[in-house]
Amino acid sequence: MKTTIKVVSTIQIVSLAVSLWFSPAHAGEIVVIGNSNVPKMDAVTIQKVYTGKVISVSGVSVTPVGVKPGTGARNIFLQEFLKQDEEKYTAYWTVRRYIGKGAPPAELASDAEVVNYVQSTPGAVGYIDEAALKPGMNVIARKHTGGPQSALDSIENVIDYAQFTPGTVGRIDIAGLSGLSVIAFR
Repeated sequence: MKTTIKVVSTIQIVSLAVSLWFSPAHAGEIVVIGNSNVPKMDAVTIQKVYTGKVISVSGVSVTPVGVKPGTGARNIFLQEFLKQDEEKYTAYWTVRRYIGKGAPPAELASDAEVVNYVQSTPGAVGYIDEAALKPGMNVIARKHTGGPQSALDSIENVIDYAQFTPGTVGRIDIAGLSGLSVIAFR
């Protein structure tokens, strides 16, 4: 079996991570934003907020909003955060409304409307495509939805990702050598 050894500097590894992070595959990530008074939340809490089971988080009354059905952001949000499709989500809220347990979150026309509403309404929570995110916004939750960056949360994962790039096969062995990493592909 032939072993190919390639010496890669730490700078090259970081460059790979940065280029993948800012690649077009990064578009489509969903972020949940909140008004400045809304605390960070985990995925389970987000699910409970959007299903009407939680109306207050850390003493802050929350008002969820979303985008209209059929948009990419909504489809990804429902799949990744609520583990439902549009049909199940609509049916869920039809039943809850019928039995008097509330109404679904308001549906706005676009990510821009969600951003404006959330920024101007205390307690508001909304999901948007990360591309619509503005500097300084309160990101309360984030969900990576695929693409290489979702597996690249650390430099070690960059190496794992590099293992599966075209033209390379097998296992990766890493050893630090004075600021250099030796990667052997078998």
